[in-house]
Amino acid sequence: MTASERTPRLPWAGPGVERRREPENAADTVPRGLRVAAALGWRLLIVAAALWVLGQIIAYLSGIVIPVAIALLLAALLAPAVQRLVYWRVPRGSIPWRCVWPGALLSLAAMAIVDYAFPLYLQNVSTLRVGTSFLFVLIVLVWFYALALILLAGAVINELRFERREPAAQAGD
Repeated sequence: MTASERTPRLPWAGPGVERRREPENAADTVPRGLRVAAALGWRLLIVAAALWVLGQIIAYLSGIVIPVAIALLLAALLAPAVQRLVYWRVPRGSIPWRCVWPGALLSLAAMAIVDYAFPLYLQNVSTLRVGTSFLFVLIVLVWFYALALILLAGAVINELRFERREPAAQAGD
């Protein structure tokens, strides 16, 4: 040990003590396990904070997010069955205009009445306080259901007129 590596000796201190070598990089003094744990720790905190924020957003919008998610799931599950029914029952030939217009006109009138009555219903209903978003979604679904039934009723009227006209056309041949 050279004299420059020793601490200056004071008269009242004991013998000279060897100086510690200062590392070039401070990270070298921290054990590797502690460095890895610290790196994983702050990343875990960021992921937890992001999940918490996402949970708060979903909780705030749960009146919208949950019904929309359920509707998307049901739509995805029922789409093949609906397509199968449509391809199974849709008429294959052309239908003359005389058979189409009565059902279309009646459906149009009925849909106009439902479209006029739906906003009046919403204005006069005062029970939409508990679970407002969920009840509104149910009311809108009932509205769409009514429109679908009206549309199908018009199609049935058209089909009945076509069936009644078809045997007469075949008898004339």
